[in-house]
Amino acid sequence: MRKLVPVVLLAAAFAWAEDPKEEGPQPVTDEEAKAALQQFEEASQAEAVEARAKACLALGKVYHATTQKTLLNVLVKDKESKVRAGAAVALGQHGDTDVVPSLCKAMDQCRDMPEAMAGICIALGQLGDKRAVKPLTSDLWKTKTPYVIEARIGALGKIKDVSAIEELLDLFYVAGGEAVKVYYAGIGKALTNLTGQNFGSDRDGWKKWWRDHKDGFEFPEENEDDPKRPRRPRREK
Repeated sequence: MRKLVPVVLLAAAFAWAEDPKEEGPQPVTDEEAKAALQQFEEASQAEAVEARAKACLALGKVYHATTQKTLLNVLVKDKESKVRAGAAVALGQHGDTDVVPSLCKAMDQCRDMPEAMAGICIALGQLGDKRAVKPLTSDLWKTKTPYVIEARIGALGKIKDVSAIEELLDLFYVAGGEAVKVYYAGIGKALTNLTGQNFGSDRDGWKKWWRDHKDGFEFPEENEDDPKRPRRPRREK
């Protein structure tokens, strides 16, 4: 039986999952950012990879141009995949879609670093920007690590754009053959997140429904009172 490492467990291992009722960080002052970066520099000297990854995650709560620059630098230069992953998720926590192109570019630079790739996907899902759709689906079935495939599919399920729906539908039929059927449930869940419909792993059911409802389709409204509703970080610039 194929053993998977669910991305949700990967996230929990590094305390990546925040309380969904919390909103994203507000911009901080220059002095507050400077103090946070000093703490980061001290923590990043640790030999333990997990400690350095958590130091990156701490900057996810400090939204400032300097912390963002620091995290982007770690994302492409650190030698450890888990540390890069922490930097990516922290950038997603900032909620600033200006970093989406940099995150997408980093996918190419981190193809042999599965934890980093998963972290980037989590961040792109958090940001929900349609510019990430193509990078998330490009050569997806060539990905060797199961939890990275799951992370890419999960991220697509958080991007409210018609292109994300159509790319997910294509994943049911494009390449992979029998080996990709294990991911059908994840694709169905991602489509349910976007459409409010539930055809599970029934790819033909999804295809027919989309054909009948594509014209005039509108994304379902979110229930503000649902405690499980993902919260997009507030941005006040």
